[in-house]
Amino acid sequence: MRRFWPALALLAALLPGCNQSDTHLIGGTSNEHRAEKIVSLSPSTTEIIAEARGSIVLAGRTAADNFPPGLEQTPVVVKGVKPDYEKIAQIKPDLIVYDAKLYNQGDIDKLKELGIDLLALDANKIEDVMEFALAFGNKTGSETAMSKQADDIFASKARAEAAAAGKKHPKTLVVTARGSGEWMAAGTKSFQADVVKSSGGELVGPDSNRFETVSIESIVSLAPEVVFTAGKGAEVLGDPRLGTIPAVRNRRVYEVDPDVLLRASPRTRLLIDSMSNTYEIIRGGSGS
Repeated sequence: MRRFWPALALLAALLPGCNQSDTHLIGGTSNEHRAEKIVSLSPSTTEIIAEARGSIVLAGRTAADNFPPGLEQTPVVVKGVKPDYEKIAQIKPDLIVYDAKLYNQGDIDKLKELGIDLLALDANKIEDVMEFALAFGNKTGSETAMSKQADDIFASKARAEAAAAGKKHPKTLVVTARGSGEWMAAGTKSFQADVVKSSGGELVGPDSNRFETVSIESIVSLAPEVVFTAGKGAEVLGDPRLGTIPAVRNRRVYEVDPDVLLRASPRTRLLIDSMSNTYEIIRGGSGS
């Protein structure tokens, strides 16, 4: 991932007719228009913007935000699934960031009524996280930190793809427990599917860009060779209904921190590294 802003700023300074008041049209956002007070309406976006530097202030967050540490004093503006629009309006942020998959159009329309700049993360691919980080950097003047974040994710992706090139990609299921013996699986068009693919696997599951409830029969018919699960490894291995799938028979069920597995965030690089290493071990053990 290349960093373009320094070069563009230099170009702006050299172009005839350019001055300090208009260089932001080429190189980024001018100082007087940079967003400094930010409200985040999703844990994923909170993790992404936390790596920003400078005078940025996180002025509002969700009750589910738990990373990075030190968020306890930040006001909560989302409990459950609905933002507190009145509280957000009182904060008067310069920018609201959110995960598009967590909110419906009605929620977005209410946010637009506040007249505050919005930036949405809609992550179906790893590149979507990187693009969001770069867009946030442009709006807040944190280009260097956000560019490094994107570079780090790209580096993990590139390493994993190189390691898996020309090798078998095991059929992989990514699941989380819904309760009452039900399972939800990541769809083949989801962010998790792209992470699995980049890491060296082939995700199997529902035709969706999100997690969907799946029947035991469908899981058995998919016959996954590997299962990554959001903190429920013992439950997968202990579910007698899943005893015939290859992943359970061969004890290839891997428990992942739910926040790392389910959030599109900077920690995606850790998820890619971990999955890639797991596939390498599997391929080494099977001789493929």
